[in-house]
Amino acid sequence: MIKLLSILVVFLMLHQCVKAQTIPTDKTLIQEGKRLYIANCIRCHNANPTLPGVLGPELYTTPEAVFHTKVPHGKYPAGYTPKRKTRVMPKFKHLEKHVDKLYLYIQSFK
Repeated sequence: MIKLLSILVVFLMLHQCVKAQTIPTDKTLIQEGKRLYIANCIRCHNANPTLPGVLGPELYTTPEAVFHTKVPHGKYPAGYTPKRKTRVMPKFKHLEKHVDKLYLYIQSFK
């Protein structure tokens, strides 16, 4: 019984470790993402990514794959239905290597 309980405890600990790694919480990356978001996104999207902006939708529920294609290339991934029908968002090619930071910042609102 004790052996089974030990195995269960180890399993639960490992599960929590894997779960914690799903969305990193590195404060430095989040701060960098915030800086990039303020400099590039809040003109159209809300300063609070959980709320809709003047031109752009809320970004909080947007899948990560959308960020990786829409931000630097201006295109949506195949099969994705945009939240708004407007097509005014420009490409942000200079952010291609920083999309992970933007996404991490937006997800930090969870």
